[in-house]
Amino acid sequence: QYANGAHSLSFTTGEAFISTLASGSYLLTQGFQQPWVSLGTGEPRIDVTAYPNPATDFVQVAANSPLPPNSVARLFDLNMAFIREDRLNGARTRIPLSGLPPGIYLLNISNNGETLETIKVVKVVI
Repeated sequence: QYANGAHSLSFTTGEAFISTLASGSYLLTQGFQQPWVSLGTGEPRIDVTAYPNPATDFVQVAANSPLPPNSVARLFDLNMAFIREDRLNGARTRIPLSGLPPGIYLLNISNNGETLETIKVVKVVI
């Protein structure tokens, strides 16, 4: 943010613009401003995915690097009823879905109580 008495300027990285207004030699682009910035902890981000999705009998949980020790996957239905918990080992773990009815489920990946990712999983019958 910049201010010098008569003028001020505020910006955000990644601002999406809506419209541009012009008057003489002045140009104003209006958009959405993000109210905060997250700089992270300096640790590399772990990206977690589940495939195949939609799935029939299982989903494979995969990460771009080995998951920290004590990482777990908890499966919930859309009413947030707990279904199962599986310990995650390394960068890939298979989560069984057999015996579950077709539907949409939420797979919460966490480590020591901190959520790393929540993935919508669709169970289908073929």
